[in-house]
Amino acid sequence: MTRVNKIPVSISIIKGQDGQPQRVPTIPLGEILGREKDNTIQEELNTFSAKYDKLIENCREALLAISLEKKIIGKANPLLYWTLGDYIYSFVQYEENNRFFINAFYQQLSRDLKLSESSLRKMLNFRRCLPKREVDTNKSWGFYSVGNKVTGNRS
Repeated sequence: MTRVNKIPVSISIIKGQDGQPQRVPTIPLGEILGREKDNTIQEELNTFSAKYDKLIENCREALLAISLEKKIIGKANPLLYWTLGDYIYSFVQYEENNRFFINAFYQQLSRDLKLSESSLRKMLNFRRCLPKREVDTNKSWGFYSVGNKVTGNRS
């Protein structure tokens, strides 16, 4: 499916009934109006939104594990960064095979995780370029993330 046929989704943060912030997916009105006979669009959007919520939940858990390891032993296992990149990679793959895509994906993910876009891209590249079995857990994340080492080129 090409991006031309895809529906852009924006993830807004609003205050819920309980007063807590919650993420809400929105799509352009024109996308809805042109699909009167398409009863599945809301259901698919809800599923897409739930997948994004799960991505955020998984990434936050990985970031917490990274933070705890840094506090306890002074460095985090690079496999945790690879795992975080794998969560992002899996969502990107899901998005490519779906009729929805998130507008400004890295910007919205950065906002939701309170992590820089460049860090997110480095973790995704780390996942894409280096098989899990090749991650040396004795090395630091810095070893992989500096320069072109994030691509698996360790020369």
